[in-house]
Amino acid sequence: MKYLNEEELASIEEQLNIKLPSHYKDFHLNNRALIQELRNSDSVPDDNSMWVSTDVGNIVEYNKFSGIPKSEGPARNKFYIGGDGCGSSCFIDLLNSDNTKVYFVCPDDYNEIFDEQIDDFKWDSDLVLAGQNISDFVKCQIKFNKEF
Repeated sequence: MKYLNEEELASIEEQLNIKLPSHYKDFHLNNRALIQELRNSDSVPDDNSMWVSTDVGNIVEYNKFSGIPKSEGPARNKFYIGGDGCGSSCFIDLLNSDNTKVYFVCPDDYNEIFDEQIDDFKWDSDLVLAGQNISDFVKCQIKFNKEF
């Protein structure tokens, strides 16, 4: 099982030239048991990129590939934190560090959650909101995984 440490979080910030929200760093540094429970509940427990990635390469690569973080266009001012391995992605807000919500963008919902006029997702949509914070999101995902 892989966990992010302070040096790896600093490396992500340096490689992407961003400042990660303290709630994101705190989650990774203080919730290892919850991360382990998430991995254990998943159908692919050895995949460190699932839901809340603990793989620095995956985090940096996906954010760079998607142009995230960016100040315009879809997912602007958002940061990819993980995904489901099937094209859906989880994000947090980089612009407002007080916003601890986790957002989930699923390709199946694209037509309902994307607003062409603003060229971005409807971040206030119930289809996008995945948790009030990362811990809440992970607990919901663990529950879902166990029921599935």
